[in-house]
Amino acid sequence: MKFDFRLFVNELRNHSQKKEIIEKYEKYYGKIDGDITHQVWFTDYVSKFFPYYEAINNPEELENDFDYRLLTALVMASFSSDYQIIKPNKLKKDENQKVDLIITVTAKGETGQIETVTKKLYELWSFQIFRLFEIYIKEQMSIQNTCIAEGDINIVEDIYEERIKRIQLVKNYDLYQLISNKKNGSQNDNKLLYHYTNYDSFEAIVKSNKLRACDVTKLNDRREYIIWFEVYNQVYDNIINNEDAQDYLEIIEFINNTIIKQKELDCYVTCFTPENDLLSQWRAYGDDGLGVSIGFEFSKLDGVLYENNPRENEGMVLVRGELEYNYEPVYIDINTRFKIIINDFANSALSFEEYINRVDKLEFLKKECENIFFRMSDLKDNAFFEENEYRYYWFQKESNKHKKDTSSFTRKTKYGTNLTVNYVDLLCGNEKLPIKEIVIGPNIIDKCEQRESIVTLLKNNGYNVNEIIITDSKIPYRK
Repeated sequence: MKFDFRLFVNELRNHSQKKEIIEKYEKYYGKIDGDITHQVWFTDYVSKFFPYYEAINNPEELENDFDYRLLTALVMASFSSDYQIIKPNKLKKDENQKVDLIITVTAKGETGQIETVTKKLYELWSFQIFRLFEIYIKEQMSIQNTCIAEGDINIVEDIYEERIKRIQLVKNYDLYQLISNKKNGSQNDNKLLYHYTNYDSFEAIVKSNKLRACDVTKLNDRREYIIWFEVYNQVYDNIINNEDAQDYLEIIEFINNTIIKQKELDCYVTCFTPENDLLSQWRAYGDDGLGVSIGFEFSKLDGVLYENNPRENEGMVLVRGELEYNYEPVYIDINTRFKIIINDFANSALSFEEYINRVDKLEFLKKECENIFFRMSDLKDNAFFEENEYRYYWFQKESNKHKKDTSSFTRKTKYGTNLTVNYVDLLCGNEKLPIKEIVIGPNIIDKCEQRESIVTLLKNNGYNVNEIIITDSKIPYRK
């Protein structure tokens, strides 16, 4: 049942202890005879939070039952409760993920005791939603009465300053970008992702119609993978050294053991960038300018890979996304997710044994620990920020589940040693890889001959060369 503002006002008006709010409000602002959108506190303030609703994770099956847009705006506008916004990890399984809005409300319960509840917006029960509407609307009307209509100029200035801070707070989360990405999905579908490689590997990709995902511990960044656990360990050390840690030691160690076990699991990666002609990419991955840059149509590549590779129930999971080169937001997000689990455990009033034996709680734990690990996996040393890397990760989910068959190749390092690198094939089925552009490396001397070789290779393997652009690198790089 949708929240009915007029009915709510009438209930307050007829309540002996609550009618003063309505009487005061009508004294200063006139009789309430319209809906909520006609109220001064709504038009001047709460409505400013409406645009952000589209980025918030709400239960779609209940959207017709409750006004989640109004509830979201009231939560963000409230002075009396705290909220956090958890943006989706950059590595994800669903391109259309939204942010989680987490509410912490402290109020008197039915017994008169102070109760604190922390929940994600979409987890709220119907009675909690109606209770929040009552709390937040009474709050806004009371502020409008006491602080603005009756308050002196200093109090009024303080209120308006606080409102501006609240509006700025949600702006800082940059939710418009998520909303824009969702609305412009059709434009994003046409974007190209480029994979730099030597000519032999390019030939193997075209002939086999497969992509390689290599062992993440054997990439050219020596701190790859290590940096993930460095940031996690800093979060863990901060939490375990907190004075309240002893009260929640069992759940903290459960989280820690779950994350540490990820070191035992296989992880493979294949790397792309939206940049089609970047000198650092040619040097590091494109055979020092003697290779090629292959441009894949993202939306089709995404569909092909997810359709033709095993699902989660087979023990592996495929995720993808942009990398994060900024250490601080990763630390903050991991710390926040860690505390979400601890708060959920604390608010459950269950013993640790009872908590982990509850099916819903165990699923919650697994999901949140997975989110922590995926957020760790976003991170790459900022020395590589120019790459603007986009990745597909192939994670083994559990040690007792089937591992994907691996092969290996030998790569010579710049120190003259041979490095054996395990890899897995990412299959594409019967559909051809969606190659849309090929850029010939800047150090190729006879580019015309190379172009002819590329055209022949593509034709021999069933590609329509009229649909693929072949260009030369514009970089004046000489080896």
